[in-house]
Amino acid sequence: DGSMQTSASGPVYRGPGAPATGPPHHYTFEIYALDTRLDIGHGADAFETRANVMKAVQGHILGKAVYVGLFRRPQ
Repeated sequence: DGSMQTSASGPVYRGPGAPATGPPHHYTFEIYALDTRLDIGHGADAFETRANVMKAVQGHILGKAVYVGLFRRPQ
C-alpha cells in the first residue's frame, strides 16, 4: 500500500537531495503493480534490502513503470 518506504539512510523516504553544486542529478524511480502485499524486513544495507525486495516480487509483478527526473538545487 506504499505506507512503508526504505532508502539508503534507513526505513524512511527523504526524497531527492541533489548536491549543493554541480550539474543536475538524475533520479530513477521504479514503480511496480503487484498482485500481493510484500512482508519483508530491512536488510543490513540498501543493497541487501533491494535484493530482498526484487526476489520477493518475482512472480507477482502485474506491471511496471520507470520515472526518471532531473533535479538541481536552486543557486
